[in-house]
Amino acid sequence: MRSELYVAILFIFALFVSPIYAVAIGLGLLVFTPISRVKYFYFDVFAFFFIVYVSFFYLQIENISAFKEILRYVVGPFLFYFIGKSNKTLFKHHKRLLFYLLIIFSAFSIFTFFKDVLGNFSLNLDNNYYYNSRNKLVIKRDLTYTFLNETNLSLLVVTCIFFANILIRRIYLKLIYFAVFGSVLLILSSRAAIFTTILILLFNFWKYDSLKTKFFKFMFFGISFSVLIINVNFFDIPYLSTFFKVTMEKSFSPGSIAFGLGDRFVHYFNAVNNSGIFDVKGYQYLLNTFGFSSHNEILGHTSAVGIVPSLLFFFILFSIIRRTYKNLDQDRNITLYKVVSCMLISYLVIGMTENIFVSNTVWFYVLMLMLGISSVKRKYV
Repeated sequence: MRSELYVAILFIFALFVSPIYAVAIGLGLLVFTPISRVKYFYFDVFAFFFIVYVSFFYLQIENISAFKEILRYVVGPFLFYFIGKSNKTLFKHHKRLLFYLLIIFSAFSIFTFFKDVLGNFSLNLDNNYYYNSRNKLVIKRDLTYTFLNETNLSLLVVTCIFFANILIRRIYLKLIYFAVFGSVLLILSSRAAIFTTILILLFNFWKYDSLKTKFFKFMFFGISFSVLIINVNFFDIPYLSTFFKVTMEKSFSPGSIAFGLGDRFVHYFNAVNNSGIFDVKGYQYLLNTFGFSSHNEILGHTSAVGIVPSLLFFFILFSIIRRTYKNLDQDRNITLYKVVSCMLISYLVIGMTENIFVSNTVWFYVLMLMLGISSVKRKYV
């Protein structure tokens, strides 16, 4: 079986079954990989140390499924990083792998989004859970089916949009894709996700479009936006008006603090109070104890494993990213450069208001996989 198809199957397991199964199967792929194929860097030693250190103290925690959490949160991210950089086929056929991931993420996003309040698949938006939830037309505590959080689903939808922008060449197919998934994103109404999408599109516009293309795009979208602003009341657009209503209500209504993000500070304060120096409490500690996460990527780590181990984790991540960009600049691999850059923009922006590492672990696996594939020079593959 081709390696890129094998990895795609891992992500099918991760999304539709459980990330733990994907990690367990992925370990089998890595175990049978000859050591001579793997190019090690100095920061990989710190990664092994992080895994051993955190896992040891994780096993001392009572009343949790420590082994499962270790596989998912401690081993999983670095496993996909090592899978990415240890298999030359993944680098040679990275476009095919990205296409598989686009199909898997798109299918999961559509399957998850089009659910009625009972959890059944339905294309009727009047009964759609996310539309009703965002418009406060449903009482969540009365529901028996557990739905994926809007913000977590939004991150997957954003990823589908920029993957499609990178991989799809035919303009009409790209526009159809943007129309469908852009509409889903507006109904989900995650302000951070929509802001991230705009930043990603501006990044690609500024860095990769020619001067001529920039001029025509600027004129086309400038005129189109002006016409829409003058002639269309966005609050009257069926279903798509959800984002504008939620934004006005949360960001600009009387009493809103910090553009509607004031409630996040309560979570930040709680996460800071539960952040020790070396205190390993577990990545689901805040969720299990208080019923909500840190809503911040950095505080999510400090409250889970302590400040010093968190600094080590981000040092390793920064070192991997630095190595990745150095290689991509030398190899001039535009596709991987775009993918890694767009994913890092998403991670930085959405990570300010959400704990992606805990709430959307599978997405973080993809990020680490892409960093792994991109971190090794061509002569090693």
